[in-house]
Amino acid sequence: MKRAERRPVGRARQDGFTLLELAIVVSLIAVLMGFAIDRLIGLQVDAERVQMQRVVGTLRSAARMEMAGAIVHHDMARLGRLDGGNPMALLEQPPPNYVPPKGEPRRGDRAAGGIPQPGEWSFGNGYLVYHVKNTDYFQSTGKKGEVRYRLTLDYDDVNGNGRFDAALDHPRGLVVQAVDEFRWLRKPVVPAVADLENL
Repeated sequence: MKRAERRPVGRARQDGFTLLELAIVVSLIAVLMGFAIDRLIGLQVDAERVQMQRVVGTLRSAARMEMAGAIVHHDMARLGRLDGGNPMALLEQPPPNYVPPKGEPRRGDRAAGGIPQPGEWSFGNGYLVYHVKNTDYFQSTGKKGEVRYRLTLDYDDVNGNGRFDAALDHPRGLVVQAVDEFRWLRKPVVPAVADLENL
């Protein structure tokens, strides 16, 4: 004689997830992805900031070496010619994200005179410009998303004429300095209501 199988009273046996369990799992995955994406964006901003600082540090070292070379070779007039010039010209090999101006010999992979994209360097009108890629995490007193640098000769103007005179004036340094004040942010810039109305 066979025994009849007993079924549980009330709910039938389930083999899968309930809709509520599935919704909870999907919500947890979405929250974790949100944290991961936020962290990834922060790392991209940090990488861009460090890359920009590395290039500026390299340019400053090259300017100091150029100054030392002019002193050793007693060629102070060379320093006057560099004032306001392109700091990238001091490097043997410019960074790969440098777009040379039209008329400058091609160096590296980039053709001269191209339009700089975010994350690239360019030179024009006496300024070396970095075009920021992560503009929401960057503030500057200059044009939005840009920071300008200038190669400047610092000297004691002995004769007071406002120009570097290699025979009279005393050079103190050849410096690459930021023209615009800027800062990198940990959180993105939220546009003001007035900015949103102008869109």
